[in-house]
Amino acid sequence: MGPQKSAMPFTMERLRRIKPETKLCRYYDTKTPGLMFAITPNDARTFYYVYASPELIIDSSNGPRKKSRQLVLGRFPSLTVEDARVAVSDAAALIATGVDPMEQRARTKRERTQQAA
Repeated sequence: MGPQKSAMPFTMERLRRIKPETKLCRYYDTKTPGLMFAITPNDARTFYYVYASPELIIDSSNGPRKKSRQLVLGRFPSLTVEDARVAVSDAAALIATGVDPMEQRARTKRERTQQAA
């Protein structure tokens, strides 16, 4: 059996009250499509943006499809629900222009590393 999944409108208080279980649990925000909150058995609480990559993957058996991706947004409670929603909105805007937010983040990180060297 896979990780538990549930949907609800996120609030800081509601996410604080969730108790860790013996398996990874995933919760989806009903107000912001793609916003996911995951809590591990050791109580690590993280926001993710779950999206379909703008790039098509060619699969000979199933034809072209988009790859599902999970972008780490940040840890709760350092990252608030509202800030996570803004981050999802920003990432969705990149996808709308054909840019994968994970690739954009990696590119920015590489550029910073090269400038520091």
